Amino acid sequence: MTPDALYERQRVLARTGYLAGAIAGKGPGSGVRATARNVTKLVMSTLATDALFEIDEKTRQLATLKHVDGECPLTGERRFQNALEKSLNVPELAVSVVAITVRREDMGARIHFQLPDRRRFETSVFGRWRLPTDAPDGMGRRITATLEGWSIEVISVDLRDIAAGVPLSNHKPT
Repeated sequence: MTPDALYERQRVLARTGYLAGAIAGKGPGSGVRATARNVTKLVMSTLATDALFEIDEKTRQLATLKHVDGECPLTGERRFQNALEKSLNVPELAVSVVAITVRREDMGARIHFQLPDRRRFETSVFGRWRLPTDAPDGMGRRITATLEGWSIEVISVDLRDIAAGVPLSNHKPT
């Protein structure tokens, strides 16, 4: 995604009031703050849809997905937005994330992770994740957006650096 496309998403989310803490003006010191909450919402918008006119509705829908077993085993959170935000905000969790997958047609989300002390991968499921047999004809269109785990780690480190007031890192994935 180009910086311009990402900026357009930010503008849509800010215009609808979904991003918090915007400072009016032009140039350095103005605009939307790069907080964990705002970055989480921007990341969710990229996973939820490609269409600008759907960004607000689909991002909000994705944010409110509930965990199928009550709470995420990685983060302890009940809603997808909170689990993603915690993954971005806590570096120890960020390094455990292998991938985040969103299936757009039925708005289901999964966080795939591996804890350092475990040998197997685990999946945390939010919302309804329909099986192909759930579709009326047994088939169906599947549009899936995936964010690789190393991206979560890089965003997490950058958010930490921004909060500390240091220049953004050239962090390489581990």
